[in-house]
Amino acid sequence: MPLRQVLHKFLTPLFAALAFVALPACESDATSDIDVEGGSAVEVLSCLFSPGAEVVAHLTSSVPYDSPDRFATVGQAEITLSVGSREVGTRSMSDGDASVSFGTIELSDSDTLSLRAFVQRNGNILTASAPVMPRVGIVRVDTISSATGDRLHMVLLMKDSTATDDFYQIEVHQETYTAGQCADTTLRCSYTSNAFNDIGSSTTNTIGIFRDDHLTTRNGLNVLAFSLPWSDVRMPFANSAQPDSVMLAVRLYHHSEDYYNFLFDALQTQSYLLLPVFGTSSSATNVTGGYGIVACLTSDVWKIRIAGE
Repeated sequence: MPLRQVLHKFLTPLFAALAFVALPACESDATSDIDVEGGSAVEVLSCLFSPGAEVVAHLTSSVPYDSPDRFATVGQAEITLSVGSREVGTRSMSDGDASVSFGTIELSDSDTLSLRAFVQRNGNILTASAPVMPRVGIVRVDTISSATGDRLHMVLLMKDSTATDDFYQIEVHQETYTAGQCADTTLRCSYTSNAFNDIGSSTTNTIGIFRDDHLTTRNGLNVLAFSLPWSDVRMPFANSAQPDSVMLAVRLYHHSEDYYNFLFDALQTQSYLLLPVFGTSSSATNVTGGYGIVACLTSDVWKIRIAGE
């Protein structure tokens, strides 16, 4: 069975909801096969969090590839959240639950968030921790249409002032406002700066991932170039009522190396559902005792009005 098909089967609702890495569905002649027969289910602990936002932890179990279900619940379980050495609280999961909420938690740049999950049915314990990432800021985004008018080119200027290795991603969203409602669509871009990971920039993707050791600097600012077809922006409302306004939202995320490696694997396999079906995995994980990803994301956004008021 092709590895891509096996990986695409996975599982937890977290990544489907976030859709951070919705990648092209094109097929490749290069495939590798893995044996998924005779494996055993594994628990998956996942949480993407931001300072000052609700913290939701997901705990699920893998399922066979041929199962009609995307994931299985683990039954009775407890998840404990700590910040540094301080235990914030424990939440219980009942049969049928796939996640628990710890509410809004204020976090500082020096904090580390840790999760410990205990699965009652088999006594398994999963643990993971992630540092709080410093907030990032977009200085500005410059735009220009191509000479033929078919593409919108963007240059994002930012400051990467920390002395540590840093890892980032960029997304471009179209926000269409009609009658007080907002429709949010993630657009595919060509990420052309050398800083972007080669896998992520080899084709058009909904995200561009990069690390700070390849950033280009101009007048003390870091420069990142990317573009998208104008037709992708206009098509959603070409044959319908004109919206009140349309914005392009350029979003810059700062996250950990663990999450960067997770996204790298997602781009490599062209699948946003990466973790194992019955215990076989080639994906990055920072969870001990199972699989999953726990990571902090901080972000900034620059909005460009392209229609309406």
